[in-house]
Parts: sequence; structure tokens; C-alpha cells
Amino acid sequence: MSSLTDLSRPYVGEYICEELRFGEEDLLGGFEYVRLTLGPDGDAQLTWRRAEGGEGAVALQYEMREESITFSQEGRMGAYTFPVEQGAIVIAHNLVGRMLYARFCM
Repeated sequence: MSSLTDLSRPYVGEYICEELRFGEEDLLGGFEYVRLTLGPDGDAQLTWRRAEGGEGAVALQYEMREESITFSQEGRMGAYTFPVEQGAIVIAHNLVGRMLYARFCM
């Protein structure tokens, strides 16, 4: 039996990146926007536009749980799980010895 959250999917929608750091460096100022859109069928899209031009997008798959979200990408091995804290998706991932930190809020 599905839960009410599973049926209503209140987490579906667009999340705006409100904080983006790589180590101690604040990266958010270099972007016009960074967005994460969660679709109703487990598909997600990360999109961005740099402040000085250029934009990009990455297609992802996700699985939402009560207090976490797991992202994977077709054709890539592995999946990454991150916490969901008070409705915000918090990404903290070590890249080349430095922490990438992003906070996405609806």
C-alpha cells in the first residue's frame, strides 16, 4: 500500500539553488541560475546558465525517500544519496579533495 506522500508527490517541481560552494569558494555568483527539476515519474533535470553566458543541462533519474533523495544518471555506474532537510535538497560531495556543497529549495 502506498503512502499519502507517494500518491501526492509534494516534492515534484522546480528547486532553485540558493547556495553553491566548492571548498571555501562561493560559486553561485557566477551563475544566473542553477535549477533542479523533479518530474513525477522519477526523471530529473539539472539546468544552469552562467552569468557571462553559456548554459547546460544534465538528465538524471531520482528516487525520493522520506529524508533522502538518490540520483543516478543513465550510462553511468553508481548512484548518490543526499539528505532532504526541511524540504531542501542538500548535496555535499567530495570532488578531488574539496567539498562541493549545494542547497536547492523549492
